Amino acid sequence: MQKKQQIMLAQNQISSLFIENLNAFYWDTKIFSDCTFSLQPGELVCLVGPNGSGKSTLLSVLAGINLDGLKTFSKSSETIPGPLLKMKTGNFVPVSSLSRKQTAAVISYLQQDEFSTWNFSVMDYVLQGRFCHTENANYSVEDENIAKEAMEQTGISILAERSIHSLSGGEFQKVRIARCLCQESMFFLFDEPAANLDFVYEPKLLEQLKKIAHEKNKGILVSIHDLNLAARFADRLLLLKKGEPLIQGKPAEVFTEKTIAGVYEGECSVYLHPVFNCLQVALN
Repeated sequence: MQKKQQIMLAQNQISSLFIENLNAFYWDTKIFSDCTFSLQPGELVCLVGPNGSGKSTLLSVLAGINLDGLKTFSKSSETIPGPLLKMKTGNFVPVSSLSRKQTAAVISYLQQDEFSTWNFSVMDYVLQGRFCHTENANYSVEDENIAKEAMEQTGISILAERSIHSLSGGEFQKVRIARCLCQESMFFLFDEPAANLDFVYEPKLLEQLKKIAHEKNKGILVSIHDLNLAARFADRLLLLKKGEPLIQGKPAEVFTEKTIAGVYEGECSVYLHPVFNCLQVALN
């Protein structure tokens, strides 16, 4: 196996994570086509679309994960068929050229499902998010403090000494989110982070992620099924229909009755929420 080149990347040198004219297939089934997207530091972007539209595939591609049976290519012969880091110097660094440890220092990725056969404590599990910043897996006091801060942000400090195998599905989901946050990458990719969470916690999570994006200058992309939460908190929206290019823009540009009906194949109404002053969607 070819060893990945050791590229030293400072987060303040990176301007965006992007793909250009990307097409993706699982064997002979087209997942999406001609997708061009750039995730910028300082924004929360919500990715929405029907089941099977390719949301998880898009997130895994951006994370540099090679899935079995997945093929990607760009119609532009000059574009590498995969995610690129655009540097402030104008140069481009393919994510595929980085080691997994280097990639993790730049991109944090929360997949939908996960199970550990090892009986970690919550603290030890969250602390794993600091591995990409360590040498020889030796965690410092600073690493431990960052992990504790992430647990405080997600409201799981009281669970620190518990076994992860003793947690409910919602508690474990918060642990996984905390592990991603303490990774302190420049870009965060969350695949349905609100899964298994109480409905009162979902808006708190989106609000918290938006605050992190704005205050800590992180680029955060979240896959979510709740269109109304997406419209309420997202700076930008990505709307994906299987086999087609992305529809993207501000919520008012993406969430129109015609567009949503075309993607979800159901009649709906779009209205302005009287309290939150944002667009909301209701089925007719």
